[in-house]
Amino acid sequence: VTYPDGSIDEVLVTIKVVNPSTDADKNTPTPKDQTVNVGETPDAKNSIGNVGDLPEGTKFEFKTPVDTTTPGEKSSTVVVTYPDGSKDEVPVTVKVVDPRTDADKNTPTPKDQTVNVGETPKAQDSIGNVGDLPSGTKFEFKTPVDTTTPGDKETTVVVTYPDGSKDEVPVAVKVVDPRTDADKNTPTPKDQTVNVGETPKAQDSIGNVGDLPEGTKFEFKTPVDTTTPGDKGTTVVVTYPDGSIDEVPVSVKVVDPRTDADKNTPTPKNQTVNVGETPKAQDSIGNVGDLPEGTKFEYKTPVDT
Repeated sequence: VTYPDGSIDEVLVTIKVVNPSTDADKNTPTPKDQTVNVGETPDAKNSIGNVGDLPEGTKFEFKTPVDTTTPGEKSSTVVVTYPDGSKDEVPVTVKVVDPRTDADKNTPTPKDQTVNVGETPKAQDSIGNVGDLPSGTKFEFKTPVDTTTPGDKETTVVVTYPDGSKDEVPVAVKVVDPRTDADKNTPTPKDQTVNVGETPKAQDSIGNVGDLPEGTKFEFKTPVDTTTPGDKGTTVVVTYPDGSIDEVPVSVKVVDPRTDADKNTPTPKNQTVNVGETPKAQDSIGNVGDLPEGTKFEYKTPVDT
């Protein structure tokens, strides 16, 4: 301090030097992606990448709550409040994920499928809600399905999801023989014999009835004429339980059970011989020509001539 007369004082003083900028001016918070599970509440502080570089006492909060009810990338803003009250707003992204596996989130349902004997079924065709499962899901039978014989074959479909998780679904594959009963069976003809006037049974003209399906029916295509003896050619129509049909040519032998004596009536005829001659028995029958060829005649006792 210099006075007008030239004298001087020296005074020791303190000068405080300050930066007029705010904490917000001096700091640059950086965004950082964070991931939370569905339903969890994210911490705003975890969306800032350089928290350690910011002043102690700095506070962090989301400008609006983050929706974590569904999975996805949710855009939001973190409000950074510094100790001096200044603020920064930082746009950030919160990734919301579902921690469950695809197997946890999905329920494949079984569906019956039918294949023919010898065909290879597709595992996918035994699942009823394929369209509801994630794209890229794979299906395979746990063990091969035996389609060599008909029947309901119990098996398991292994459902493998894109994330590698699996479900095992018990299913049934129905294996059927597409052939008709007529395709699968061969009825064989069998000769049968009936008496004149009798009605033959069609079933008796088939030799392997016991090998044909239960419920198979038999009938002659046209009635068999049994009014006269002889071998009568005809056809048996075999109708199977599934409605398919086989036609079997057969022969029915019609016989007359009467003896020649029952069927013929020889008539007497007088004959004349000389004393000492031997009469022929045949000459004492008047209708020899009506009797069967090979018929023989003799007297019961010799005629005294």
